[in-house]
Amino acid sequence: MKKSLKEIKPGVGLGNLKFGMSREAVRLMLGEPSFIDNAN
Repeated sequence: MKKSLKEIKPGVGLGNLKFGMSREAVRLMLGEPSFIDNAN
């Protein structure tokens, strides 16, 4: 895991990921997921 993803800032986000970002923006930063769990 990247070091920047280890620091959680309450009310702000996780590293460079900010609360409220679109899925597309997160996907651009982190890349495509290796696994998607579709269990309900």
